[in-house]
Amino acid sequence: MLDFDDLIGGAIGFVVWLFVVLLAFGILPFLLFPLEVAVLLVFVPGFYLLRMVGVTTWPVVVRNPAGEVVRVERHRWLHRALARRDALRKPKDQEMGWVTTLWSRGEAPCDGIYWPDDTGREFDTDGTKLTRVTFGGPIDVLRQARENPDDTMKVDHSTVELPDGRHLRYGEGPLGSDGMFALVEPDGTLVFVVALTDSNPFEKATVDGHKVYLSNNHRNSNNERNTLEIDLSDPRFYGPE
Repeated sequence: MLDFDDLIGGAIGFVVWLFVVLLAFGILPFLLFPLEVAVLLVFVPGFYLLRMVGVTTWPVVVRNPAGEVVRVERHRWLHRALARRDALRKPKDQEMGWVTTLWSRGEAPCDGIYWPDDTGREFDTDGTKLTRVTFGGPIDVLRQARENPDDTMKVDHSTVELPDGRHLRYGEGPLGSDGMFALVEPDGTLVFVVALTDSNPFEKATVDGHKVYLSNNHRNSNNERNTLEIDLSDPRFYGPE
């Protein structure tokens, strides 16, 4: 469907074209041919001329694999300025990838570490014991978005500030076994997010330099909270190898 800009652009372009045609040919088609033929001679070529230069070109909607609108393209010269202006008006999430869009909605993909560029890799701990961190193989995030778009969790988190000004957000998902943590820039931009379905909620965070210790609600044999050590200087947290 054409939007208001398309209708206005088409109307203006048509008026300009009609003026040029009448200026060049006067009223000769209407004098030399019956009315119906004259109308066809003037309006039909005009319509295709306008489509060729882009005045009446319908927008092309581009969607990401999750089915969300990424952008609306107009390929003709007359629409380039309109497209640039429309880009300034687009909601921010239309330019986001799947992971970032989920994060903006308070959600995260499950069982892995994910980055804003829609890349990810397997990430695991030894369940609720939290004695180790394991980075696994890559995750095809876009395929996951297509085939399992509901394999996500709502996240509820607290925040702790890091020495460099960034923030680590940690907390839980909708089930009692879910846990999550994410690193964000000072302006809230996502760096990475980890969502686990077997760690239990992370209830406490302790910062020691570039390391963060996340504790869940289980206790070990010494009656101490099970705690996961996160070394934020590890490059594996910042993108696939």
